[in-house]
Amino acid sequence: MARIIDRLLAIFPSRGEAPVSVQEDWTRVLQDEPIASVWATYDRYIRKPGQWAPSLGDFLNAVQRHAATIDRVKLSLSMEKNK
Repeated sequence: MARIIDRLLAIFPSRGEAPVSVQEDWTRVLQDEPIASVWATYDRYIRKPGQWAPSLGDFLNAVQRHAATIDRVKLSLSMEKNK
């Protein structure tokens, strides 16, 4: 998880290098989210044009939306299988 966050923080322009506490905050907030959803969200953000950096809250929201979508797909497939 920390490696993904390091990559995310490194690609967006900032005023100098982000302090370790920023990476720790991102890791702490995202630690309970599915790693696949964190990676998918990271991948989506690095493909966006421009130099806009997401806030931690925006990124978390996108991760949770991705995870919820995956959960709905898994539930739907499970229900189809049980028919």
